Amino acid sequence: MDRLVKWFFPALLCLLILLSTVPARGKSRVMLIPVTGEIQLGLSPFVERMTEEADREGYDLIIYEINTFGGRLDAAVVIRDAIINSRVPTVAFINKRAISAGVLISLAANRIYMHPQSTIGAAEPVSIGLGLKSGEVSEKVVSYWRAELRSTADKNNRPGEIAEAFADKSISIEGVVEEGKLLTLTAKQAIELKVADFQAETVTEILKNENLANAKITVAGMNLAEKVAGFLTQAIVSSILLTLALLGIFFEIKTPGFGAPGIIALIALALFFGSHSLIHLAGWGEIILFVIGVILLLVEIFLIPGFGITGTLGIIAIVASLYLSLVGRFFHPTDIFSGAKVLAISFISSFLIILIALRFLPKFTPVNRLVLKTTESVSAGFRSSPESYRELEGKTGIALTTLRPAGTALIEDEKLSVVTEGEFIEKNMKIRVKKIEGYRIVVERI
Repeated sequence: MDRLVKWFFPALLCLLILLSTVPARGKSRVMLIPVTGEIQLGLSPFVERMTEEADREGYDLIIYEINTFGGRLDAAVVIRDAIINSRVPTVAFINKRAISAGVLISLAANRIYMHPQSTIGAAEPVSIGLGLKSGEVSEKVVSYWRAELRSTADKNNRPGEIAEAFADKSISIEGVVEEGKLLTLTAKQAIELKVADFQAETVTEILKNENLANAKITVAGMNLAEKVAGFLTQAIVSSILLTLALLGIFFEIKTPGFGAPGIIALIALALFFGSHSLIHLAGWGEIILFVIGVILLLVEIFLIPGFGITGTLGIIAIVASLYLSLVGRFFHPTDIFSGAKVLAISFISSFLIILIALRFLPKFTPVNRLVLKTTESVSAGFRSSPESYRELEGKTGIALTTLRPAGTALIEDEKLSVVTEGEFIEKNMKIRVKKIEGYRIVVERI
């Protein structure tokens, strides 16, 4: 009896310790991440963030609820990588459709559930041109996309040939798809061909099948920054931001001091680079390249007469930084062309608006009301400059400093502040007083 008592309490203590390490029934946690609408670059950081959070906090299951017609290939690849790298078991719930880029995301999950009325397939990559018209892409892109689909399917023991047939209509599979037609499967067909695993109408049904019926479900949602970034990085919005920035810079240069155009340009650039940085399109490299380009331009304008290699390098750096911020980390031809289109639209729009503004704005009545039209002539008793200044017209002298366009000149043995009409005049060059405008002495090179 003493021996039994001696071993009873230690055994009971060990049993209690073991029981304390087992999660209580009904305390399992499931993360539900919606992957709906267009697969765009604003969606990928959201899925990455929530998947990492589920990993970090030790969730028992992640369900990606998919309902999409597709979108950007690079965004789909980022989401695929996040799902594959997850330490938590993953489920793709195709709730209605997984078309195009949605196929890759679905294939990345450990198990695929499909709504009875859902479909999966039609994953052929296309390019979007001007006027939102779709077109065919190169064989190189099709080959890359086929390989992505097949490798993702192979990882989860799904039929790789069928995954490729989703993207390439040249593939023929007897009894499944004919050559020349893209493959799209219903839920029943996908399960028969072992592309999907089960049918389910609701998330609750999935949880029962996964033995997590009492789990606590956390529905993931985008934060405000991700929503704003997703909106600002759309092609049309990016074009508008760049157009506003270019127009702001132009009109700021055309007006004295620093005012509204400069502020608009700074805000537009901050929104452009900030949003593209948040979704991993623009990094510090692109931002630093843009700043270097601006510095080179300023050096060319204020320190170096004329316009040469420094200014050219500045323009190249600025254009390159904007372009790299548009194409992202994957240099697919479709993204390369779309980035070029956004830049082209921005530059062409800015040029046309500037031409229209210069042509019609001076005649626009509200603008005319801001312009003083009264002539203050000498005959009326007005004096806009000292008497001696008017006598300088036609006189010659020497530039004491480089005029770019303002500086100092020696005229009639007197040092005077002068200005050119835009041309650069180097130090010690001969000049002539062209005209007097108030207290401005306008000179030209002889």
